[in-house]
Amino acid sequence: MAKEEALREVGVPKDLVRAIMAAETKWIFDPLEGIIEAPTIQLDGSILDKPGYDRATGLYYDPRNMPTVRPFAEKPTPGDAVASLAVIDDLLNEFAFADDEGAAEGESKSAAIAAILAAGIRRVLPMCPAFLIDAPGQSNGKTLLADLIATIWTGRGAGATQWASDSAEQRKVITSILVAGDLVVNFDNVTAAIGGPAICGVMTAQEHFKDRLLGSTKMLDLPTCVVWIFTGNNMTVRDDMATRVLRIRLDARCERPDLRTFKRKDLLGYVREQRGALVHAALTILRAYIAAGKPMVSISGQAFEVSGRFNEFSYLVAATLVWLDRPDPLASQQAVVADDPVRDARQTIMREWEAAYGFDEWITAKRLKDDNGNEVSKALDDIEIGGSSPNAIASKLKTFENVIIEGSKLVRRPAKSNKPTAWRLVRAGDVDPLADLM
Repeated sequence: MAKEEALREVGVPKDLVRAIMAAETKWIFDPLEGIIEAPTIQLDGSILDKPGYDRATGLYYDPRNMPTVRPFAEKPTPGDAVASLAVIDDLLNEFAFADDEGAAEGESKSAAIAAILAAGIRRVLPMCPAFLIDAPGQSNGKTLLADLIATIWTGRGAGATQWASDSAEQRKVITSILVAGDLVVNFDNVTAAIGGPAICGVMTAQEHFKDRLLGSTKMLDLPTCVVWIFTGNNMTVRDDMATRVLRIRLDARCERPDLRTFKRKDLLGYVREQRGALVHAALTILRAYIAAGKPMVSISGQAFEVSGRFNEFSYLVAATLVWLDRPDPLASQQAVVADDPVRDARQTIMREWEAAYGFDEWITAKRLKDDNGNEVSKALDDIEIGGSSPNAIASKLKTFENVIIEGSKLVRRPAKSNKPTAWRLVRAGDVDPLADLM
């Protein structure tokens, strides 16, 4: 019997690749949902650390750059979680976290830990909030923190790109990022307001996002398992996006933060060396909470509030940190929402509408245009849609009709009334504010 030859790697013939691609509609291959470069866990706590393709998750584990990770405990204890959290704490102590006024002490740091934990399981997490790494000025460590989060799980910094103010350009960039397959993406040095239909859509897409391939009619079906990070100075988040991000605030509280000295001179080099220990610590934290039965947690005696939008993130990542007596990272969203200029404009519109027109009068867009100069018109100018023509004003009002703001809402006169389109302010508790028109 002839001796078997040793297997050796060879390049795939191009003709074979072309034939496979041409037969795309007849593929029988298992789907590839993503590539991981470090062990991860499924939402039930089971470890995924075997190199190669995992049919249950659709993930391919490529460990070529991953240092040795010591074996995981079968059932990690709360004590294991506390010890592992100390490992992550020691790493993040290099950063000068700052909490918003009225926030719980340590809220920003808790959001940073949440970003690390979420990145570790992002390939199996259906949806995840974005993370805003904000500071009052340059050299506070924003980009470094984004790169640190990525380096733990991939061995390299976050994929950096620029945030565009144009929504069409945003869509193109987002689709290109999803095609590239990066785990952590950093929109660096953001100056334009963060928001728009493309990023909001991909943030809440259930695992997959569909878009047209640039320059083609072909539709792409792309996994959305990406950790989106925005870094910049005093960034603005607008409208629907404000409820999709968590804020991590950094502030070195000195005039020249670039002159600071750190305990570790090469922090990212240290992370690369310690990846095995850091990955083990992060996954142990989550697995210990799962092993404990995901107990119900509370904050100051109040039941923990779950984000309906980011359900799995709430029940696992956020709840784990609350279980370990850390601030709820989801609470950092409150400051982002409070700073939303669109929300401020809508609140002003509602207050000034009540003062100018009360609750009984139907007001047309033309009337608002003719009343140019009053406080309602000034506030409408702060909503960036189209301009100040009657049609633009109508478009602005449609974006928040029937939205309850401070106990009131705007309702539109039904089209069957045979009267011009108009709006009226009503109290949210009114049983049937349109009954007089039916």
